[in-house]
Amino acid sequence: MEDTKHFDQGYKDSMNKILEEAWGHFIEQFTSREIMDSERSLSESMFQFCFANEILSVGRNHLGQGFNINLETEWGNLHTKTNRGKNIDITCHIIEDDKEEYLCAIELKFKRKRDAKGTFGKDRLFHMYRDIGYLEKEITPSEAGDDKPTYSAGRFYFVTNNESYIEKYSKDAVRIDCKKSDIGLNDGFSIKQGKYFLNSEKEEYVEIANEYNICWEHRDVSRKKDGPDASNGISLKLRFCQGVNDYF
Repeated sequence: MEDTKHFDQGYKDSMNKILEEAWGHFIEQFTSREIMDSERSLSESMFQFCFANEILSVGRNHLGQGFNINLETEWGNLHTKTNRGKNIDITCHIIEDDKEEYLCAIELKFKRKRDAKGTFGKDRLFHMYRDIGYLEKEITPSEAGDDKPTYSAGRFYFVTNNESYIEKYSKDAVRIDCKKSDIGLNDGFSIKQGKYFLNSEKEEYVEIANEYNICWEHRDVSRKKDGPDASNGISLKLRFCQGVNDYF
């Protein structure tokens, strides 16, 4: 076990290194069919289980009992109708002297082109934006000072074989700060700051505090391509997997 204080210069670097290593292990096993190799296992819940298991393994290898994870944790700073019954997929904890020093919240998305839930559309994109907004609220104090940051960092991982997500954006009008705007996660797209409404009635919306430049990874690219990190924002990791196996 490595000393938490001296492992790659601090808690933040420790967490980043653990997650990058775990992601590399997971995606290598996934694309080589070592895990999730059957029709029944290709699901978001199995993605959550396998990735969480890899994170815990890598974290414990570096920090021993100074690292832990939890699944399906209640959101800390969200109290809305649309959030009822929804939990954070994975939370990671760096612990020192029985005190949680650095926490990271992770949201996952796993969309197969052949599944109904894997189809591309404005509603699907909006719900992903909503999860990004939720993550931001967990790591950003409110202007009123009512809600303190629950987590030190947030990450959003999206795995799909639907090329529409990396090639297209929704042309349906979505109002952002009273202006019409397209929304998307396509390669090269930028998620802008502001308030996004699902429809003109302005009943359901999400507010994005930071700007995110979208840059997809492909399974045949050995070197990762990440967009610049936004200040106080979350890290987005998106991977397009094509022809992984007969079911995907």
